[in-house]
Amino acid sequence: MESESAIQTKPPALAPDRPAPHDGWMAALLQPGSQADDDGRFVHVARLAALGEIATGIAHEMNQPLAAIQMMVTSMLAEIDRGALPIERARRWLGTMNEQIKRIAWIIGHLRSFSRNEGPSPLGSTPLGAVIDDTLGLLRTQLRSHGIAIEVDLAESLPAVRGDSRRLEQVLVNLLSNARDALDTLPSNAPRTIQIRAATAPERQAVVLEVSDNGPGMPPHVRERLFEPFFTTKRAGEGTGLGLSIVRTIVGECGGRIRVDSEPGAGTTFCIELPTAQPAEDRNEQEQTP
Repeated sequence: MESESAIQTKPPALAPDRPAPHDGWMAALLQPGSQADDDGRFVHVARLAALGEIATGIAHEMNQPLAAIQMMVTSMLAEIDRGALPIERARRWLGTMNEQIKRIAWIIGHLRSFSRNEGPSPLGSTPLGAVIDDTLGLLRTQLRSHGIAIEVDLAESLPAVRGDSRRLEQVLVNLLSNARDALDTLPSNAPRTIQIRAATAPERQAVVLEVSDNGPGMPPHVRERLFEPFFTTKRAGEGTGLGLSIVRTIVGECGGRIRVDSEPGAGTTFCIELPTAQPAEDRNEQEQTP
């Protein structure tokens, strides 16, 4: 995290007739609506902001399969011109290209789903492992390009949690993006690690999810305000200050709770406790699955 002098705070509200010149997203939030509409609008704007922050990494994620396809097509055309393309090799290359195309289609489909503004889905039985896999599918390449090692440790037979997969993914995107930004402040030769752990807490009928980084940590005056709307340690224009506030809102809507453990020089851990899905929610999820 940055020093106290770098902390930027934004006012909790802006008059509708005085939007900030560069805050078009804020003007959209100030349109009249019900409390539920306002909450949904904040969540959606924060989701789009998170999407913008990871766009470069997603481009790299898509470029890899495209480059592989281009290389194989070029090789196939060259061998066809020479009349030296065995059918088995062609079949193998075409199969590989088909898998790469499926990968691109998954990324595009997932981005469309993640960015869609459909309002909150009914809370149901959500497999947390799948949420983690999908989130890393979008962010893994970007995190690695920042020199960050990713460690995932999930308990076996992890029960489903009560929640909405799209919103829980938004929680993880925000936490991982914050961890990335914190690790980017370390010296270039310093090791950078993000750990994702999940375990059951059967005595509380809950699953505990932890996202940790070995970054610089944060002082108490930052930690105490971390979940306030519009509070950010980033430079002006680099963040909305909504991400962690929305994270807390989403976790609360799922019936969970979140806390942060951090000290200067000791890294940061976000700990989220989510209730396990009840049997009725499991049945509803199964009934909705085609």
